[in-house]
Amino acid sequence: MNTTEMYFTKATEGETLTRYTRIKENQIIVADRGYCSIREIKYIVEHKGDYVIRMRSNSFNLYREDGKKFDLTEELKKDDTPGRKIDLSLFIKRGKEFIPVRICAIAKSYEDVKKSERQMKKSNKSRRPLSELQTVWSHFVVVVTSLDRKISTEQILELYRMRWQIELVFKRFKSIFGGREFTARKEESVKAWFYGKLLLAIVCETLAKKGRFSL
Repeated sequence: MNTTEMYFTKATEGETLTRYTRIKENQIIVADRGYCSIREIKYIVEHKGDYVIRMRSNSFNLYREDGKKFDLTEELKKDDTPGRKIDLSLFIKRGKEFIPVRICAIAKSYEDVKKSERQMKKSNKSRRPLSELQTVWSHFVVVVTSLDRKISTEQILELYRMRWQIELVFKRFKSIFGGREFTARKEESVKAWFYGKLLLAIVCETLAKKGRFSL
């Protein structure tokens, strides 16, 4: 795993792909639901990159080629049999501009659906029952992509799943080295503390992979 860009931001700043300046032509950006917006997609396209981004139910409106809205939720509701695949060519709209997108989805296994529902109930602070919309979307993994049909639905979803391996690395770093427990307040001190922790984590990760130590 290589790092090309990394930024320290204030707690008041949201996550956005528009912060990154080194997107190269044909580079594939893989991102989670927090980055799924028309603004992010348009930014990647303008830099000639490609993307595979997990969708939320309210990420944006989708349109057919004739300009009429397309209800993806209704399409999902038709059949949630585990393994069912969906592959649609649609559009998103910003101002008067229509941007082509490809929607790929797969219905989860019953075990994964139950896991998703438990996680959603846990994060539901109001303790209200899941809405119909939440229930429908909990049965699927849905991604939006710019990749053409030379790449199959299965390959696109597999590419998205690879993102989780990176998430696991950072999760391990944070749990082992207390990545959120900042002891400094000044910007330069925070950076020095963070880079020190990161270096230690990388050294330990490298040694663990080798599986042997020099005495």
